[in-house]
Amino acid sequence: MNLEWFPFRIDKFLSDTLALDGEACGAYLFLMLHYYATGKPPRDNDRALATIARLPIDRWLERRPDIEPFFEIHDGHWHHATIEKEMLEAGLKLAKSQARAKAGGDA
Repeated sequence: MNLEWFPFRIDKFLSDTLALDGEACGAYLFLMLHYYATGKPPRDNDRALATIARLPIDRWLERRPDIEPFFEIHDGHWHHATIEKEMLEAGLKLAKSQARAKAGGDA
């Protein structure tokens, strides 16, 4: 499920990224936005990740060690626990809303 919006917790993002400079922080944010927009974790492929992060491949390879700890890499993808949780919650809310709409239409 892709999300048109998501709850962006500014305080959490800022506290999580205190050790990152602007370049790494921006790359991390682009990876998160891509994840929300597509509804899927990005592939563990440096060229693809560099493109998503909007960094030249050589810069991505230098910055990857700074950004990688925010994700869990398995099954060939970069997973993010908070994003997964928020997408699951959004899916549950959508299903409930659709069920209520159907029940209202059936009545």
